[in-house]
Amino acid sequence: MLKNYKVELPKVYDTQQMHIILFKGFDKPSNLAAVAEQYFNVHLSKVEQKSFANMGTTEFTNEQLIYAANDTLLLPKLREKQLSGITKFKMERLADIENRFTVCLADMEYHGVLIDKDKLQANIDANTELYKKVETELYSVLQELFDEVPSLYDIQFTKTIKYDKQVELETEVIETKTKIKNSNSLNNFPFRSAVQLKLLLQHLELPIKSVGKEELEKYLQSADIDPYNLTDEMKDKVENSTVLRFVSKLLTQKKLAKQISTYGTSFLQLLDENNIMRSDFKQNFPTTGRISSGDKTYTETNKNGGQTKRSLKFGTNLQNLPKTNAVRNCFIAPEGYLWGSCDLNSCEMRITADKSKDPLLLSTVMHDYDIHSLLATQSFRIIYNDQNFAVSKSVNSHLRNKHKPCLFGCLYGAGPSRIAAVLNIPLPIAKKVWQSIRDTLHVAFAYLEKISRKAMLDGYMIANPRTNRRISIPEILKIQKKDRANYRPEKSLNEMLFNFPIQATNADMMKEAAGIIDDYFRTETGLYAPRQLFPVHDETNFIFPANRLDIAQNVQKIMEDVGSLYLTSIPMKSDLTIDKFWKK
Repeated sequence: MLKNYKVELPKVYDTQQMHIILFKGFDKPSNLAAVAEQYFNVHLSKVEQKSFANMGTTEFTNEQLIYAANDTLLLPKLREKQLSGITKFKMERLADIENRFTVCLADMEYHGVLIDKDKLQANIDANTELYKKVETELYSVLQELFDEVPSLYDIQFTKTIKYDKQVELETEVIETKTKIKNSNSLNNFPFRSAVQLKLLLQHLELPIKSVGKEELEKYLQSADIDPYNLTDEMKDKVENSTVLRFVSKLLTQKKLAKQISTYGTSFLQLLDENNIMRSDFKQNFPTTGRISSGDKTYTETNKNGGQTKRSLKFGTNLQNLPKTNAVRNCFIAPEGYLWGSCDLNSCEMRITADKSKDPLLLSTVMHDYDIHSLLATQSFRIIYNDQNFAVSKSVNSHLRNKHKPCLFGCLYGAGPSRIAAVLNIPLPIAKKVWQSIRDTLHVAFAYLEKISRKAMLDGYMIANPRTNRRISIPEILKIQKKDRANYRPEKSLNEMLFNFPIQATNADMMKEAAGIIDDYFRTETGLYAPRQLFPVHDETNFIFPANRLDIAQNVQKIMEDVGSLYLTSIPMKSDLTIDKFWKK
């Protein structure tokens, strides 16, 4: 709206973001009406709010102007109260970073990102054709499955359906044979029906709790099949088992269905007339201060007097896009520009190594030591009870990839049950694997335990000394200090205390760098001005003039320089990728 009226606000004080950083952990509502109630016991009506949606260049009504004026009356007093808290908690730098970042996100939302509609449509067409092919194969394997296990024909799948051994019925009509549609034919089995699929898999006595993608993956992994990295041996194993072939093809079909539905036609509908994709960025809602993105919503009172959330179908979740070039390559730079992606190298592991001074983690980030092969080798020697078993980038590499989430899970407070789920192993063995990881990285875990215990005593945790971003722990603050040492937190709280300083520091790096990059871009004038597009975790995406590679290199330097400000013993490094489109 400001852009439509040609209003520039290079400096902003965002009362909502200040409220969030001051009260993070208390789960207090951050909208202006709730904040006004909390600070001043004043009720603000928000009935007029939804009228601002999709206004374009329409003139404001008197009601809208009065609504906006009433909102602004409290802001100076609110700012005064918030600044007192910001000073008390020494969060002045964090406040400056967040206020600057508000402007960055507003520009990103306004400009959006260009999508290659033809490439996206080609993806949809290719996935649709592949889906039909996989579905045909799935019906064929299903027939084999029923033939191998005849008792499947006895299952009452619905009130009216038991599947017939006969695939199709024929009848003679005026000297011509006409096929009659038979709903009980296996050719009509609804693979999207969770109820019927679950009945089928339960009858086969497969240890699958649901028919979701994760459960199917877990089952294949339990059979030593890595669906993302099939070796020749695995392929042979799948081909020689009707059940494994069925589950494998079912998983493929589900992935394709997701690609077609989420990143297909519905994705196309989000584009404007200029093929621009936008997203609604939420600056500070996650616990760690990281951004999230997705559709824009508003709340209205329904006919029963309750509150109903409405979607504006505004945009997609850019933080959760598949890490595949098929989707990412559809995000393109306009004519005359190149696309730059700068990704902080092993950012979270680098932060953990710097904070804990764990020698193995330091060696990993400084000398490219392959910690994932080491930990995977240790773990699978325990699992297989074979001290000669080896895992590396070239030997049993699928197990290295499978084990990767275990390291980060443990660093974020996950216990043996998480290891058991990831590796699909019994809990007693998972406990040994979990302990092995902790023993190997005992310095890092000692550090994480130490700061978690301190947070439990203080009732809050500070992410890093540069911004003093904090999270309060209300359940601890309710307990007398003398009793806090004996308090046993829930698993979710323990995981949060491990996770917060690492990911929150990552968030601070990204936001501070974004503000500096934005200031730098404003100094670049000319026909093709550079612009930030959107961040994804520890990666920032931007466009710049095709003949100015120096701009991309300067962005990389800013990212590394800012990241290094948060580290004490090691530098931050990054990877720069340049092309005409987004790619991993």
